Amino acid sequence: MTLSSYRNFLLFPLILPLLAGCVTESASSWLGPEQALTLTRDKPYFWSDEFIRSMIVMSKPACTRRYRLPPDAGTAGSIKVFKTEEGDYVMQDGLGQYRVEIATCGMSLEGKTSDPGELLGSFEPVPDGGIRFAPASGAQKK
Repeated sequence: MTLSSYRNFLLFPLILPLLAGCVTESASSWLGPEQALTLTRDKPYFWSDEFIRSMIVMSKPACTRRYRLPPDAGTAGSIKVFKTEEGDYVMQDGLGQYRVEIATCGMSLEGKTSDPGELLGSFEPVPDGGIRFAPASGAQKK
């Protein structure tokens, strides 16, 4: 073993704690046979207080798009998912409201409405870490 490789071998255990704080989480809600919303949360550095959030809108085979949501430092709470009468989806959290047109994989920020539609469920944190999609009681399964 050369001196250079021996030094790298000794430094490797010192790098592991830096990687231990990195977190990547995801949860999906299937809206139809080939349509889904997937929330991803990434915490790239152990010293970071914020999660970088993205919503992936999928309508196969037509499209799949990823949209960046505002970073969450623990104030966003759960993301509620509603279905509107027009067939679009509305998502609400503590940081905003977003409209999703699933057929074209479009998503836009909009002002909060008093009646966003039928509650389908919510993306929420799990007590021991991670996130999940929890269907609303009485929500129909596809």
